[in-house]
Amino acid sequence: YEVVVEDCDDAQNRLAEMEHELEGNEGEREEQESRLRAVEKQRSDTEMALNSALRNAQNELDSAVSRLGIVESERSDGISRIEATEKRVAQLKSDMEHDRKKTEEEIANRIVSFQKWEKSYHAKEEPLNLQLGYLG
Repeated sequence: YEVVVEDCDDAQNRLAEMEHELEGNEGEREEQESRLRAVEKQRSDTEMALNSALRNAQNELDSAVSRLGIVESERSDGISRIEATEKRVAQLKSDMEHDRKKTEEEIANRIVSFQKWEKSYHAKEEPLNLQLGYLG
């Protein structure tokens, strides 16, 4: 009887330790989720700023094209401005694509990291769950 009580106490102590570890892991998960939300907000803010800059660049391009038709004497200057604006638009698009890929990669890495942690956690929990299943 004392052996069974001792085994039960050991199992309860291990369960308490695992619950404590789980609480710590949940805190870490919440922290990672918080960081992920911050990264997603930053990406969203960046995307909004880049979209606004893209719209502004597009508006500048439209304006330059209109002035080009009106003022033939400024033709070469207008073409230069259009080319510069197109380069800015291309650079903004490239920057947006880079930021999008970077953010997707960060999110994917976090998901993989969490999945590895989750798999490891379940692997550690399985023996205890099996043991508790046999005791219960």
